Amino acid sequence: MQGANQDDGKIRVFVVHQSRGNFATYGPRVLDRISKFVRKYDLDADPGMLVAHVSHQMYVENPPMIVIAAVLGDRMVGHGLAVLETYYGTVSVVVSQIEIDRDAQAGRSQAIRDGMDIVSEWARAAGASQYRVWARNSRMADVFSQLGFLPNGRVLMTKDLSKES
Repeated sequence: MQGANQDDGKIRVFVVHQSRGNFATYGPRVLDRISKFVRKYDLDADPGMLVAHVSHQMYVENPPMIVIAAVLGDRMVGHGLAVLETYYGTVSVVVSQIEIDRDAQAGRSQAIRDGMDIVSEWARAAGASQYRVWARNSRMADVFSQLGFLPNGRVLMTKDLSKES
């Protein structure tokens, strides 16, 4: 089983999916983290609907998303969620969630790199030609810049249409 409990003091980073035999152990914990991430950062998603969708995709062969877990010993200390998107013929992978707990400082940078590499490999195999990330703040933008990501000159802005009359 991929992601099996090992405690060598390093953060293990791996895909969580039924086909890898690790969903029963790690699926509920990573889904809980995904839901909490939405609430914590007030994302434009219903946490329950997102968790239901992601949970379903973790059983689908060749899903359009990838779920990553970061585990230290038997404790989940991080997660990532990336989705394939097609925009006028260009396939991109977009990392919409990435978080490593602050108390997991030792190995945190390497765990982020490892997770981003897993996503990159998966996305290339799925035909993606672009890799995009959502930087929640300038600190995360700096981390992504160190990994070779560049600002694209755009700022995502949101307007709540349900509050317009």
